[in-house]
Amino acid sequence: MKQLFAFVILVFMLQNVWAQHPASNLIETSTKNVLTALSTDSANTEEILKTHVVPHFDFRLMSKWVLGKKKWKKASTEQQERFIHAFQFLLIRTYQTALKEAAGKKFKIRYLPVRARLGAKRIKVKSQIIQGNQKTPIDFNMYQNKTGDWKVYNIYIAGISLLLNYRNEFKRTDIEIAITKLNTKNQEG
Repeated sequence: MKQLFAFVILVFMLQNVWAQHPASNLIETSTKNVLTALSTDSANTEEILKTHVVPHFDFRLMSKWVLGKKKWKKASTEQQERFIHAFQFLLIRTYQTALKEAAGKKFKIRYLPVRARLGAKRIKVKSQIIQGNQKTPIDFNMYQNKTGDWKVYNIYIAGISLLLNYRNEFKRTDIEIAITKLNTKNQEG
């Protein structure tokens, strides 16, 4: 009986350790900070996102993946920077729109325990947005950079990769056309 009790305590402790992974803490803290800031200053959504979300995303890596290696290498540094800027702005605007749609609605966010081997440099932080009986999974693929910071490099919403979605959209386009498309979407928003 003592062994069973010890096993249950060990499982509970491990679940708490998994749930306290630094990457998971980063996502949870950033989300809380955004929601708290929005509750007091909803007019500055874009600035709040730039402060609490943007520093934790690797937009360069995301942009490189969306364009593909060949297109990225062919692009000039100036084109790469313009693409990164337009892509970052699009994601901020998309997140901003989602937050406005969620405003006033009751929802909870549940973070699932992170299960990764010790010292893993890439992990998935799983969460769920719960509204009534509906649960929408949102998963963040993250990596630990050379300075030890955790960065988001992809998001899956209800199992659909945000980056793969955009990669398919820009697959057969020149980088200038991709930048123009992003800028047009940003202006429409």
